Amino acid sequence: MINIKFNRRTMVKVLTKVRTILKNREIVYLDMGSGECTTTEFVVNVLKPKRVICVDIDERLLSRCHEKGFEVLQADLNTESLPLENDSVDFVTSFEVIEHLWNKDNMLREAYRILKQQGLFMLSTPNLAAWANRLLLLLGKTPYYYDVSPEKPLTKYGYGHVNLYTLELLKKHLTYHKFEVIEVHGLLTPLYKHFKLLELVTLLIAKDQPSLAPDILILARKQ
Repeated sequence: MINIKFNRRTMVKVLTKVRTILKNREIVYLDMGSGECTTTEFVVNVLKPKRVICVDIDERLLSRCHEKGFEVLQADLNTESLPLENDSVDFVTSFEVIEHLWNKDNMLREAYRILKQQGLFMLSTPNLAAWANRLLLLLGKTPYYYDVSPEKPLTKYGYGHVNLYTLELLKKHLTYHKFEVIEVHGLLTPLYKHFKLLELVTLLIAKDQPSLAPDILILARKQ
């Protein structure tokens, strides 16, 4: 889940662009890996879609989304197809989810399938090549937000992540699945908020060089 508190301005900027691109549509919005729907709610408040669908593997979390008035679908994004028709959704998001999947291709393929032509896909994920991670690797340390086991977190900030992307690799993977990358942004994570100087440096780097930011946000379009 993206920390909205630290990234509100960037999120609003990108979602405003989404709303402009999709301005003549009654937007059908689907969030892949919605969790408790905190970020979903933020998107809905900015975008004002006609229909909202939340997808997650956790039935308990989906019940919370349902209580908030959203449609819900339970699915394993590693293996399952969504019970939705081809070309039926205008906008798909997936925030901090792809790094947890061992079969990322299934999720990307499904996102492409259900999107309408020229539909938009917005996703975020931690950045393996963040500037701090590069320093950690030089010291022989494990990068932040990196892990290897889906069964048990082995690192302090791994959170069960299976593996991470660099910006270059994420763009390449999206292109492989026929998405056109429209824009890229660097995001902050709470980890960098502990020290003011570290926060300022990271903020400046994320704004100017997304490839060095702690987190990556990409907006892509179905070609």
